[in-house]
Amino acid sequence: MPVNVNAKPVGWRLPRDDRRRKARVPLPSPTDKYLAGPIPLEWLEAAGREAGHALHVGIALWHQARLTGTAVVTSPKAFLDGMGVNRWAVSRALMALERAGLVSVVRCVGRKPVITLRDAP
Repeated sequence: MPVNVNAKPVGWRLPRDDRRRKARVPLPSPTDKYLAGPIPLEWLEAAGREAGHALHVGIALWHQARLTGTAVVTSPKAFLDGMGVNRWAVSRALMALERAGLVSVVRCVGRKPVITLRDAP
């Protein structure tokens, strides 16, 4: 019996409901909180290589800087509390970010440290 080579195979197409649709990235609603950006990827990569909560603190610092419009910020306590980072972890993370050359920190007794964001080395 001859075989028709031009015939389409049966079942080669998925049913209409099972086809993949373009998934859209969910956008925050006007009442949602969101992360302000953009944040340089090189900076995030360098912070991610540091120990502990350095990346968490770095993201919080960039968020604060974007909201205030300046590179000189203090650590945003409420934002970091929401991430589960306590003040001792913030202190260690700032030291790690400072050693990596990503921030410079001015510390005064009894006050929050004043942090200046720097370009990634």
